[in-house]
Amino acid sequence: MYLHLKLIIILLSISLFVIYFSSTHLYDNTLNENSDTLNELTKNQFNQLTDLENYSKSLKESNDPYFGTLQRQKLINLLSNPQFQSHSSKITIRQLLSFDYLRFGEYEKAIEVLEEALTEEYNDDPDNSHILDILEDLSITYLKSAELLNQLDLSSKLVCTLPINNESGYNNTNYSYYAINYLNKWLDIEPQNLKARWLLNIAYMTLGNYPDLIPSNFLIDLDMNYPDLKLQKFSDISYQVGIIDTNLSGGSIIDDFDNDGYFDIVTSTWNPDGSLILYHNEGNGVFSKQTMNSNLDNQLGGLNINHTDYNNDGLIDILVMRGGWMRSNGQMRMSLLKNIGNNIFNDVTKKANLDFPNYPSQNSAWGDYDNDGDLDLYACNESEPDDDFGSDSYKFPSQLFQNNGDETFTDISGKANVKNLGYCKGSAWGDYDNDGDLDLYISNFASENRLYKNNGDNTFTDIAKDLKIQKPMSSFTTWFWDFNNDGWLDIFVAGYGSKIEDVVASYLDVANNGEKMKLYQNDKTGGFIDVTEMVGLNRIHLTMAANYGDFNNDGWLDIYLGTGYPSYDVITPNIAYLNNEGKNFIDVTFELGLGQLHKGHGISFGDIDRDGDQDIFTQIGGFYPGDAFYNFLYKNPTEGNNWISIKVQGKDSNSIGLGARIKIIILTQNETLEEIHSLVSSGGSFGASSFEQHIGLGLAKEIKEIQIIWPKSSIVQTFKDVPINISILIEENKQNYSIRKLNIINISN
Repeated sequence: MYLHLKLIIILLSISLFVIYFSSTHLYDNTLNENSDTLNELTKNQFNQLTDLENYSKSLKESNDPYFGTLQRQKLINLLSNPQFQSHSSKITIRQLLSFDYLRFGEYEKAIEVLEEALTEEYNDDPDNSHILDILEDLSITYLKSAELLNQLDLSSKLVCTLPINNESGYNNTNYSYYAINYLNKWLDIEPQNLKARWLLNIAYMTLGNYPDLIPSNFLIDLDMNYPDLKLQKFSDISYQVGIIDTNLSGGSIIDDFDNDGYFDIVTSTWNPDGSLILYHNEGNGVFSKQTMNSNLDNQLGGLNINHTDYNNDGLIDILVMRGGWMRSNGQMRMSLLKNIGNNIFNDVTKKANLDFPNYPSQNSAWGDYDNDGDLDLYACNESEPDDDFGSDSYKFPSQLFQNNGDETFTDISGKANVKNLGYCKGSAWGDYDNDGDLDLYISNFASENRLYKNNGDNTFTDIAKDLKIQKPMSSFTTWFWDFNNDGWLDIFVAGYGSKIEDVVASYLDVANNGEKMKLYQNDKTGGFIDVTEMVGLNRIHLTMAANYGDFNNDGWLDIYLGTGYPSYDVITPNIAYLNNEGKNFIDVTFELGLGQLHKGHGISFGDIDRDGDQDIFTQIGGFYPGDAFYNFLYKNPTEGNNWISIKVQGKDSNSIGLGARIKIIILTQNETLEEIHSLVSSGGSFGASSFEQHIGLGLAKEIKEIQIIWPKSSIVQTFKDVPINISILIEENKQNYSIRKLNIINISN
């Protein structure tokens, strides 16, 4: 089986797995509660261990389950060790060795070792006690091998989005047929196995034979079409515009980094040998790769990234988060990258006092929690009990860094009462009670979520349990938004898990124990109502990344989920939900052609071609070195509905207006007035959208009024009779807005 913890567990049982970092115990107990500072000697010693250039080498020269290289030779040696010559030992070692080859993309060797294991099983064990495990491993290995082989000519990209185009399929089909052969053998023994049944459907998809040739008793019907919605399919234009790199799991940003009016794209990869990539939008239908020129080629690794303007200079900066999923091996520093103009970035992490301590993290959130006009940082770290100090002690607390206004930060986590002490996977700022200051929602894995209410005195109080919004117990990405356009912020938080069987069961309406997402609607009185089931979101998707935007410019915010899990057997589509006027959400994944089957990570919305609708970039890739894949840039085909794009520029408030609230009053076709609300943010907590707010207006005849509430002062600016279908700039404290003249970029589908 390819659950990624299997390798760790079995290696531990045969004394192979060692921890390569010596225990430094640089945990929360070393912090001075009053100053939140650390001993300088300890700090200097630790910095030597976590240097960017040495980190990759340290991982490789270890037994790290993702990147370590020491396991293979030990496994090879074990095969000839008399102590491990029992049939069960040899089978288990061959399975682990096969996985180790596949982990690095060496699929031919992986297949060879597993086929040897299968022969041994048939010859040496009359009970065939390991046959199910071997058949499962062979099925998954052949499926992955088929993808790796066909990835060379892009044919794997052609067939990896649901619904499958039956006119296309892999050019090299042998491995897919082998996978089907072993899946059928598996199903002969376990005909009710949901994982085997799902993977059989996937295998037929790779041949272009879904659903026609699948035995009816194993068919999973994924035909969920809603022609009455009159939606058009998005099209992947990544290859056409010059975005052709492959990478592992990582984050993404869409925004305008050089202030030329056109949105660029930045990606990261958690591969410790891989750097950030900057794709500059040339404004002519092409993106140029400017990684080296931007000084980003030395920014290695980074499971997630987001953007900000931490020093209010009008240039968008980048924060890189590292070490997520890796527990103690993930004690790698973050990077704050200062934009100095012309798409050049300098690493100012040390200068900003963000270089230490180094805690494993894959999420953070920017917001002006103290309303002083500059942006503070919440680092959402993956904390866990520290066995060396007892069950009441935790390592890797989350941190709140207060912006000092001089390009430095101070850790005030202890004083502010926001250390969380949970395995933090998502965080978001939002003023849920409309009292003028930002509150903080935290999504934790395997423990209760938190809502830290801002007390207005640099302290916070967790009230999630009181408000009954602490679920799901295993969750991931989260955000504040106004999904029903009533002027009050609601909370979305995605459920997470590890089993593809739960996803399949959800499709088949079979009972399961998977973790569902949650949508909490603001009740306008200081509380929330769980409306998840009412709006049709009570399904299982294994969501890692997610973001929101407006697919069809109707003025109602929609959801796009990036799904997956590190193990190779988790093959599940990304999911698109259309907001039906705030009443419910409709799964339109297949209607929009957005059901990407590979591991979905950073998701970002932005009008790449400036044609008046939001396009979507999704960063794709797995966790093992052999699980890299191409990213997707989806062009939005929407026509007909109206829109407006608003760039806000703060003066007393932070320069990008993060946290500002926008209300638009429109006149509808039937001469009624309706409101549309927007929050200036980057959207979800795994993948960052442009701060410029693209707001759909549906069939509005005109905009009667735009109101903006600025975050620092709560001052309201009002603009009357603004034209539709334009991009405007609104500056804080200025009476008039400016129309931005931006050319539409012609990108053919």
